[in-house]
Amino acid sequence: MPDDSTISKENDRFALRHLDPRGPSFISRLKEKSTLAEKEHLAGLFAKKHLLDPDRPLFVASGTTAYIIAKHLLSTIPGTQIWTNSAPLLHAFIELQDSGQLAPHVNLSVVRGEVNPTTGIVSASPIGQLPTQALLYSPHGITERGIVGRRDIPEIKAVIGAHREIIMPVTWDKFLRDAPSVIKHLGHAEKEIHAGKRRYLILVPPPTAHQSAADPPEACVSLVKRLKEAGFEFVGA
Repeated sequence: MPDDSTISKENDRFALRHLDPRGPSFISRLKEKSTLAEKEHLAGLFAKKHLLDPDRPLFVASGTTAYIIAKHLLSTIPGTQIWTNSAPLLHAFIELQDSGQLAPHVNLSVVRGEVNPTTGIVSASPIGQLPTQALLYSPHGITERGIVGRRDIPEIKAVIGAHREIIMPVTWDKFLRDAPSVIKHLGHAEKEIHAGKRRYLILVPPPTAHQSAADPPEACVSLVKRLKEAGFEFVGA
């Protein structure tokens, strides 16, 4: 099992800052996100629906949505245990600690392995030995093909394969957003669900939170219906 390490150690602080390709701009970029209100709503929805057992560690993948939800959990639910393979995510929490917005000691651990210098994602060979059963992952997009992505595809596939429960917070702009690579084909996910091998839970904000229209596009509604038929569970829609 990978060694546990918190982000409060000075050596870790130096190493993570050195390896983080996005630097301090990660948090500041949140202000430019038109979907920020939706993402903050998803964080509240996650906590309100009691999707996290404080005694059960949660694996959090990279991305601003994951960051917002993880920040909310660490700030409001005592005993929250989070693992990640994202150096940028850890760097963001170090910034919060330095500014006093987060307690100096939180239960946040990073897998040990080789860091991709372009994305800051850790490639850990013993990923299947993690003490986490649930994964919090906001995909690049979801289409009729399935869950799609643009980068870190092997790493994302590995963390999905290592967890039985996949919790995906998804803003409306991610439905039908395509990408070159399919991380999980819809048909494959459907077979996993029906076989009881894996559970896929999608969190979505209320339709009125959609920035470009009062209601999601009809094509989004059709895709949501198809996902529900495949066995994906929805919270918020």
